[in-house]
Amino acid sequence: MTLSEKLQNSRAEARLTQQQVADVLHVPRELISMWEKGARVPGLRQIEDLARLYSVSVEVLLDKEQEQAPSVKREVLCRGLVSEPSVHMELSRWFDFLDEWAEVKEAAGIESKNIGKPPKKLDRGPDFTDSRAAPTLAAEVRSFYGLGTDSIPDLYSFLDEHDVLVCKANLGDWSDQSKPGISGAFHNHPKLGYCILVNSEHSLGRQSFTLAHEFAHALFHYNSRALISIRKDASPRENFADAFATHFLVPTKELNKLIDNWGWKDRLDPLKATELAYVFRVSYIFMLYRLRNEKHITEDLRNQWSQYSPNALAHQLGLDPTVFHKPGSLVLNLNRYPTSILQTIRDLIHDDELYISQAADLLNVSQAQVQSLLLNEATSPTESEQRELCEFPF
Repeated sequence: MTLSEKLQNSRAEARLTQQQVADVLHVPRELISMWEKGARVPGLRQIEDLARLYSVSVEVLLDKEQEQAPSVKREVLCRGLVSEPSVHMELSRWFDFLDEWAEVKEAAGIESKNIGKPPKKLDRGPDFTDSRAAPTLAAEVRSFYGLGTDSIPDLYSFLDEHDVLVCKANLGDWSDQSKPGISGAFHNHPKLGYCILVNSEHSLGRQSFTLAHEFAHALFHYNSRALISIRKDASPRENFADAFATHFLVPTKELNKLIDNWGWKDRLDPLKATELAYVFRVSYIFMLYRLRNEKHITEDLRNQWSQYSPNALAHQLGLDPTVFHKPGSLVLNLNRYPTSILQTIRDLIHDDELYISQAADLLNVSQAQVQSLLLNEATSPTESEQRELCEFPF
C-alpha cells in the first residue's frame, strides 16, 4: 500500500474522523484529506505524530513491505482507558520520549541511578494496597527523605533530585465530566526506573496531589509497568495512592497544630481554609476534604464552602493565587521536561555527544529552542517560576 492508503486505513482502524486528527495536529481538515488522497505528503514530524495517534510505528507507515498492525505495547500501557485523541497523543509522545531518552543515555554511557525499586527501608512489597497504613507510611517516607512535617515547597524539584523523571503534558480538563479525566500517569520504565506524567492543565495545587499520588505508585506499586490515573477509579491501588498522597501532603499532626496555634479551632471559614491550602501548597477543594476528614468542619460546610472561588478568596487575602489557578491548555515546549534532563542534554551537546538537531527531535521542539537552552542556560521552571507562565483574572 502507498503512504496515503496506510494513513487512511490507520485512521479508520483508530476510529477517528479527519476532523479529530486535524484538531490534534492543529492543521486544517483539508490537509488530512490531501494526505490520504496522495495530493500532499506529510513531513517526518507529522508522520511521527500520526503514528502515535494511530498506535502504529513510523516504520509501518513508511515501509511498503511491512504489514500494518496496532501497537500492542502501547494499548496495554494505556489499558484502553484513553478515548480522547489529543490525550492519547500526549501519552504516546511521553512513552516514545522515555524510550528515546533511555537510548540516548545508554549511548552516552550514562547510568540511571533510579533502579525502579524503593529504598529497602520503605519497601512494603511490589503491590501494597492497605489504605489503613497510608498515614504511617506517608510519615515514614517524609522522615526517610528528611521532609519534616510541614509543607513541601516544590515537589517537582524534590522528585527530580531523587531521580524520579517527571514530565508535564496537556491531558485535558479534569472538570469535564463527559471525559475520563486523566490527572497523570506512572511508568516504571525498564531502563529509566520511575517516570511520572502530570496534567499541566490542572492548578499547581492539584498537580501536587498528582505528584504525591504517582509517587505512591512508584514506592508501593512498582511491579506495575504503567498506571493511568483517571477520575472515579476505585481500584485498591488507586485508593491507597489517594490515601498516601492525602497524608503525605498534609500530615494530620501538622494540620491540627497549625489550627490550634492560630486559634482557629471551631472558628474556621472559607478564608482560613484558603490560607491553610496555600501554606500546604494544595488545592482549596483538597483542603476542604482534609478538614472534613479530620472533623474540623461538617459535610454540609464542605459542600457549602466548595462553591466559593479559591482565586477570589486568595485575592481577598492578598495571596498569590497561582497555586489555585487552573491554567488550561498551555504551550509546553522545554518546560515540559525536568531540570535534570535539560542539564544533561546541555552537557551532551557541549561535549559533542549530541547534535542540536538530535536534541530538537528528542524534545519535539525547534532547533532555535535548543539554541536558547544553550545560550540562556534555561532550565525547567520550578513551581514559583511557573507563575510567570500564566495570566490570572482577578
